[in-house]
Amino acid sequence: LKLAEIYRESGKNQATINELEAVLESHPKDLDVLYQLAGTFRQYGERLKANEVYNRIQKLTGPDLSILMQKFENFNALNMTDSAISELEKMRELDPDNLNTLQTLSQFHIQEQQYNKARDALEDALDRNPRDPKSLVMMADLYLKQDKWNNAGSFLNRVVSDSLISPQAKMEVIQFLFSYYQNNRGNEELQQVTGTVIDELRKQEPDYGMAHAIAAEFYNSLKETGKALDALAETNRLMPENDSAWKQRIQLLYQNSHFEKVIQVGRQADENVPDEPVIQFFIGSSYMLNGNNTKAVEWLEKATKGPARKSLKSIIFGSLGDAHTS
Repeated sequence: LKLAEIYRESGKNQATINELEAVLESHPKDLDVLYQLAGTFRQYGERLKANEVYNRIQKLTGPDLSILMQKFENFNALNMTDSAISELEKMRELDPDNLNTLQTLSQFHIQEQQYNKARDALEDALDRNPRDPKSLVMMADLYLKQDKWNNAGSFLNRVVSDSLISPQAKMEVIQFLFSYYQNNRGNEELQQVTGTVIDELRKQEPDYGMAHAIAAEFYNSLKETGKALDALAETNRLMPENDSAWKQRIQLLYQNSHFEKVIQVGRQADENVPDEPVIQFFIGSSYMLNGNNTKAVEWLEKATKGPARKSLKSIIFGSLGDAHTS
């Protein structure tokens, strides 16, 4: 053993293995040496040989989660998917309540397009913890991967309607769905499912600002300005410190020529997120377009003093010049 240690420190891989195997010829049941040999094979990239040694250990100790995990990782590193799945199934049998094992098993089945087996593992996970965010997201992903839009919608509506699931956990699932929709915008069925689920989230969690924020983003992507503005108004009410929501709302109002509303909402925004040059710029520009150049100059001068990119600064100073000369 001392000699094996010296060889290991010298980087002599095969010599290290030879000395450990020499020990095992006399002491074949020495677990410490067996673990050292397996670890050495693993360290040197001989993962199949490491697993052979782990099998020897298992014959002495019986089933052991840590050994099964090591074998799984070795098979996975070698892209031996079937063998990796086999080890996960053994882990599942040994520790059936382990959510991580069930989720990992499901991921491997999805990778192999074994969707029924993947769903079985996830249903098992959700039976054990019906409100685990990762399992919920994975089940939604499974339905979406199979283009089962109605199933995905029904499942997600149940999630957002569950009063025992936290708003944050619901939001995690909805953000996943919305991201999937953004990558598949031409899919009308997916768009309908996304809208239905987002509306249900707002209905179930009316005082959760992020539910209204994601609704605003969704409706804005569809150019449904009225709905987007309603959602942004709720976001402002519930999350007055959210400068992004204020800017989006004011910009939408400005683009639709609601200049009086821009001024009204902009003043509210300026109280909650002061010294924001984008907001001050839209207020000043709205005053100018309404013919009140004195107020326009006042707000545009404020906008010049705040931190902003050069391109925005240029626009602000240009508008300020226009306000002075009009």
